Amino acid sequence: MITVCSGVRVRPLVSIICLTDDIYCIGPRRISSQLKRHGFDVRLVFLQAQSLWGQISQRFRSHFEMPGFSESLYQELISICDGSLVVGLSVWTHQADEAELITRRLQRDLKSKIIWGGIHPTSFPENCIGQVEGICLGEGDVSFLRLAEALRDGREYKTIPGFWFRDGDRIIKNREEPLVEDLDELPFLDFEFQDHFVNDQGRLKRMDMALMKKYYGGKLWTMFSHGCPYKCTFCSNDLLIDLQDGYRKFRHHTPEFFIAEVRYILSKYPHIYNIVIDDDAYMFLPLPLIRDFAAKYRQNLDIPFFVSGVIPASVENKKFKVLIDAGMIKMRIGIQSGNRHMMKDVFMRPLHDQKIFLAAEMAYQNRKHLAPVQYDLIVDNPWENPEELKDTLRLVHQLKPPYTFAINSLTLLPGTTIYKMGKEAGFTDDGKKITLASYVHFMPTLLNLTLAFYNITRVPDFWFRYVMRKKFGQRTVTMPQHRLLGTLVTACGLVKKLIHSSLRRDISPMPRPLDRWVGKLLVRKQILNRHDPNSKEYRFKFALPVRPVRPNPTPLETAADPVQRVSELV
Repeated sequence: MITVCSGVRVRPLVSIICLTDDIYCIGPRRISSQLKRHGFDVRLVFLQAQSLWGQISQRFRSHFEMPGFSESLYQELISICDGSLVVGLSVWTHQADEAELITRRLQRDLKSKIIWGGIHPTSFPENCIGQVEGICLGEGDVSFLRLAEALRDGREYKTIPGFWFRDGDRIIKNREEPLVEDLDELPFLDFEFQDHFVNDQGRLKRMDMALMKKYYGGKLWTMFSHGCPYKCTFCSNDLLIDLQDGYRKFRHHTPEFFIAEVRYILSKYPHIYNIVIDDDAYMFLPLPLIRDFAAKYRQNLDIPFFVSGVIPASVENKKFKVLIDAGMIKMRIGIQSGNRHMMKDVFMRPLHDQKIFLAAEMAYQNRKHLAPVQYDLIVDNPWENPEELKDTLRLVHQLKPPYTFAINSLTLLPGTTIYKMGKEAGFTDDGKKITLASYVHFMPTLLNLTLAFYNITRVPDFWFRYVMRKKFGQRTVTMPQHRLLGTLVTACGLVKKLIHSSLRRDISPMPRPLDRWVGKLLVRKQILNRHDPNSKEYRFKFALPVRPVRPNPTPLETAADPVQRVSELV
């Protein structure tokens, strides 16, 4: 049994459990800081963080593999969460079965309220509310705090916006919580890891610097902006916009906040050698804002960064040059398909092939300073025939190297438009086990392997002409598969990607902790204009007085039973 505290607890406790295979967890870390800022103790538990070998082996599996948990680990988890007002589980769709098992154990052994949050309960609320007392829909920065405060104060909680609650046979569906417009109102990501716990070789251990190095690695995943103007049928943004139209709108931090947050994180965990700006559509931000960001970043930080959300329509030469001057070493561009019918009628996003070629040309001209551009492609599309997939191959063949390709197998995420389309077409149904499919593991058909071969080198023209002439049948998903060849091509492509990336100071594709080892060896990192971490300027808004949360609106529904008092839960 793990010992997690001593003495008398004077601050109410909340526990948050993350089920991802990494410990980046941007959303849970932000919510944890929000709770700490308002007087709560928070225990953040990373239950399924994968080792180096686990990350490598997962890359070659066709399905996500959920590890089983021993009884001793369950007992350690119960000990950590014991006394919590509420225990929140952050759940992705492929983790749903595991989340159900964990929830049943927590419900059996704890008096705490058990709440699910994350993309799965947001996309599939009718299914999830049957497994748990409450679910948090969308962003939980404000609503989860309100829930914790209501439980602490013994107030009614089943009318809080942003939640569905189960009350006997009745489902209470509250309205959505308005989105936080000024992201600088939120605190920095929680890197105070004294009360963080990680599953290390089947034991839940209190986080320390050695475990951070092992499981967090050498790159910082963070976000500068939220929002995307597109509503692609396959993307989680599709269902979020259905939930609340405000998800279309761009909301962003100020450059000052972003830089101060990075400095704060480096003061807690200095082993960062790349920064991944994981926005959905960073390049859509206006040029003056990007220039301001770039100037301040270049002046205050010297850490190479990777912009992971680049939509072809947003590519501009001026933005590109400004970001390279500031330290951008890589960008990821979403092509998805080279066929106009697929893009317009299935994915419902425009195809900007000329913008793609422009980005490729800019990357080629700056190839001495940039790691190869990563292009995202979607294959294994049941609506797509081989002739349509050949349009993607034709576009790829015209691109200028260097490049890499993330070839993703289409996953029908519950709640999205494409899931509904698939259900109507008979491609899926609610009873099928589709949630464990690994989108990074594509079907090794001849056309898919030809696309994957570009990760090794440009396909020879004779093979390109042969594939373009060959007839493959009616549907790409029924083509013959060559699994051994697929493993070989995928492995060779990954090795080349790692080598080329490391030569350009890009450690983003490397598994943890290999990325930290390579970063320490090859990446020059220094922080300019260092300040005292305890100074007011350094702490920025994280240290400002607590701002009052927006008042709770008039309840839409009234729960039958009042909330249990805090004294009953602790």
